[in-house]
Amino acid sequence: MTDKSQDSSDPAVDPDTDEDKKLYVTLGQWLTADLTVKKTVTKKGKAFLRPQLESVCVVSVDYNDNETSDHCKELYMFLTQHARNRLELKLGSADSKYMLGLEKLLMTMTESEECLFIISSCHGSEEGDIILKVTLHSFTVEKPIWQMSSKEKYSLAFSHKERGTELFKEGNIEGAFVQYGVAIKYALCMCESSVCKKLEKTMIQEHATLMSICYLNLAACHSKMANYENVISSCSKALAVDADNVKGLYRRAQAYKAIGQIDKARLDLKQALKIEPQNKAVITLLHNCET
Repeated sequence: MTDKSQDSSDPAVDPDTDEDKKLYVTLGQWLTADLTVKKTVTKKGKAFLRPQLESVCVVSVDYNDNETSDHCKELYMFLTQHARNRLELKLGSADSKYMLGLEKLLMTMTESEECLFIISSCHGSEEGDIILKVTLHSFTVEKPIWQMSSKEKYSLAFSHKERGTELFKEGNIEGAFVQYGVAIKYALCMCESSVCKKLEKTMIQEHATLMSICYLNLAACHSKMANYENVISSCSKALAVDADNVKGLYRRAQAYKAIGQIDKARLDLKQALKIEPQNKAVITLLHNCET
């Protein structure tokens, strides 16, 4: 029987798969594209419910001195700096690619399950594999996204967006990227046609503004990593929501210029000037594209 409270977009153990075998969870996006997370169950859990976004998990994390690298020990110390044997993790609060990996792992676990959590570089790593022993002792059962009201989804999306901005200002680009991604996940769930028809006019506008901001902030994260194709993609998604967003046009033009697509950069900048004729940053970049 399928657990309907489990969000279909979360990674889950295939019920037809032997849990004694190794489960591979691929982490998407540029943030973790060079990492592979491998889970090996050492003790099966009980029941069938699994934690999801916003669940508070009580977890034990340990490592084996003989099987892991110094980098893993540093991560272990980071995870347990505020707890001796157990720590609480709220899923959706990840602020690094390793914490994101741990969260995705926990979403595949059941209560009392124990496993080895192995992070490997797809391209090889000088630091070696990160091997942690993880036990999920308990977790809170939260309302799944599909049961949330539009206001609840918006509130969570806004909260994660704000956290992303805090991390970005602190220079934690990885963490900001993760938080903006979570915000977009909640916001996208408000976009279903059946839901949108029921939204008040004010909420529709607030939702559009939030989506645009999140995509532009994702673009800023990509820009910091010089991932210009992804900057263009994120800006295009923001502009699909708000075609007259000058920041989106400007940021996409910067990315086009960076990859040598000057004609496309000019088109975006000229469109931006139609909206804000006196925008100095746009004028300067357009001048640079024409010289």
